[in-house]
Amino acid sequence: MKLLLCYNRFVMLEKIVTNQSASIIADRYRVDKLIGTGGMAVIYRAWDLKLERVIALKLLRQKYSNNPNLRDAFNQEARAAASLTHPNIVSVYDTGVSNNRIFLTLEYVAGINAKHYLISRETINIKESLDFIMQSCLAIQFAHNHNIIHCDIKPSNLLITETNQVKITDFGLAHILNKINPQETSSNIVWGSPLYISPEQILGKPPTVESDIYSLGIVLYELTTGKLPFLSNDVTELLNMHRSKKPEPAKNINPEISDELNLVIMSSIQKKPEKRYRSMSEFRNALVSIRHSITMRNIAPFNNSILKNEISSLTEPKNDKKVYSHPKPIKSEPIINAISVKRFDIITILFAFLATIAVAGLIPFWIYIYFNIPGR
Repeated sequence: MKLLLCYNRFVMLEKIVTNQSASIIADRYRVDKLIGTGGMAVIYRAWDLKLERVIALKLLRQKYSNNPNLRDAFNQEARAAASLTHPNIVSVYDTGVSNNRIFLTLEYVAGINAKHYLISRETINIKESLDFIMQSCLAIQFAHNHNIIHCDIKPSNLLITETNQVKITDFGLAHILNKINPQETSSNIVWGSPLYISPEQILGKPPTVESDIYSLGIVLYELTTGKLPFLSNDVTELLNMHRSKKPEPAKNINPEISDELNLVIMSSIQKKPEKRYRSMSEFRNALVSIRHSITMRNIAPFNNSILKNEISSLTEPKNDKKVYSHPKPIKSEPIINAISVKRFDIITILFAFLATIAVAGLIPFWIYIYFNIPGR
């Protein structure tokens, strides 16, 4: 079987020129450091001399760059990928040819990919794994809305930043291989990575939304169990496993996986596309529900028995020989400020005195009036 594979375990890496790091691509991009290799291209960290910013530069291997049919296809796919502006998608900046090598410049993402994340962790964090896949669903659904199928979802294409933000790269670029030799469309040609490829892609059928769901489901299986559902040193055997072998339930490998999550994982990697989720949004909604339930389970419920015990210890007498009763409460008396009382008494006496003087002063006045009435 003739295989065109993008997975770097099954291809010989191209020799890299030792002075490559000092080269300038397209009179604009200074190559600084090799950061990745694959079956189709090598990736460098580079410096954009014109815009003065760090970028990622993907340089296609010579055997692909020399193919005249590839250049137009590559430019077309690059333009489509450049139209995807989303926080969880690596931005495409530019494409061109330099020294007969096709190149693509991308947003540089500082961090690690999902494969390195899994290797670097001693224990599996199901919550973080779900967060990564849910972010991936958002990005891939956005691409699907723009009629772009990723075709090659795998952990190395899921970049994770220092803040745990997922950035997906290589949208549609694997599909370019299918356009190199359009006449070779028989079912013995495989486009994709054999560890994550869907059964229908193995049969040579065009990748679909369900194909991306299958591949992302395999990634979810790996992130939550630490293992792949299908693994073999023989590529042909590996592809046959995807087509016909029933995967072991994820819950059997990691008991911490709930029945609900196990159902979602196994549904996403069904052999027949129609038995999988119909969209990335549907896939994500199922994961959101599970992620929420995990959060709620981690919140410790309020223990009423503790409060009851505390109250009982305060209100119920202990069964000791001596039972001490509380002292009788002191009879409460109204508390009045002494200063206010004194002030109130002085004012009252003063008003009473003034009133007495006023009344006494009116007595002579009324006597005078009485004896001086005319005609008396």
